[in-house]
Amino acid sequence: MPKKQPAKPDGPDLSHIVEDLRPLAVAIDKLKPNPKNPQTHDEQSIRGIMASLTEFGQCKPVVALADTGVVLAGNGTLEAAQRLGWTHLAAVRVAHDQATATGYAIADNRTAQLAAWNHELLQELLAEIDGDHYAGLADALLLKELRDQVKSEEAEAADDPVPETFEVIVTCKDEADQKAFYEAMQKENRQCRLLTL
Repeated sequence: MPKKQPAKPDGPDLSHIVEDLRPLAVAIDKLKPNPKNPQTHDEQSIRGIMASLTEFGQCKPVVALADTGVVLAGNGTLEAAQRLGWTHLAAVRVAHDQATATGYAIADNRTAQLAAWNHELLQELLAEIDGDHYAGLADALLLKELRDQVKSEEAEAADDPVPETFEVIVTCKDEADQKAFYEAMQKENRQCRLLTL
């Protein structure tokens, strides 16, 4: 969580936003969830975001349209912050037209889905945050389930080695000979493929 600093008497408390982002602070009531957001957040997702915001504060801004305040990236963060009772969020405001805004919203959601875990490194990182301090965060983010999933996938990979294959290359004198040999092997239910060089 960012260092708690006393709020200025004439300004809002922005201590939940990391210091470098505070100049981007916008009143939450000026931001609106995207009614056409293609990415949905269930209760577990929002609880996870709330746990992360509570533990670390806001470390990256949401992205919103400058004219309407509609959030293009960070709708889950907006909902989680509202539930936490925050009055401000750091937001980058962009002047996209509707087509660009829609494209950006889809791209932002999809690029996160296309990422993959490095299982070995993930196991090391999960071990680093074991312990009581991060227990609530680990529960909210389902980190135990993630750890179990990684172990299960590794076990499946170990139990399912690439099968050995044994091949014979037969050189035929011409295309007719190749065809005859192939048909003979098919009659014997042999797996074979034709290769012409």
